[in-house]
Amino acid sequence: MNTKLGIGTGVFAALIFAVACFGGYTSVLLLVGYVFLCESDEWLKKAGVKALVVMICVDFFRAVINLLPDIFGWINSLLSFFNTNINFAPVSNFLSLFTRALSIAEVVFLLMLAAKALKNETVKVPFVDSFIDKHIK
Repeated sequence: MNTKLGIGTGVFAALIFAVACFGGYTSVLLLVGYVFLCESDEWLKKAGVKALVVMICVDFFRAVINLLPDIFGWINSLLSFFNTNINFAPVSNFLSLFTRALSIAEVVFLLMLAAKALKNETVKVPFVDSFIDKHIK
């Protein structure tokens, strides 16, 4: 099936996933907005929302993880009033490594979704797919 632009729905979904890897929220929102306003293909709509939900979930987890060093710094500042100092540097270094690994995993996963989209297929992500099925009709 083709979009109104004349390209296949799989190619357009792959484009959305690729843009999610490298383009950021604005470009993904523009593409998903186009899909919802102009296209009628249900699979394409779900694929666009899946790209957006994956981005949001990864960014949420990244934000939570990035809060932990700040919390440790706050605890260390609080303990300095009592002349006590705890070295949280190894924990912060591990969290930094973890967020970088999470970013790499996000790119690999979105590229895998793009490759599957070229065949009009998808990768099942239980909590994301259930959210999409519940809210997209």
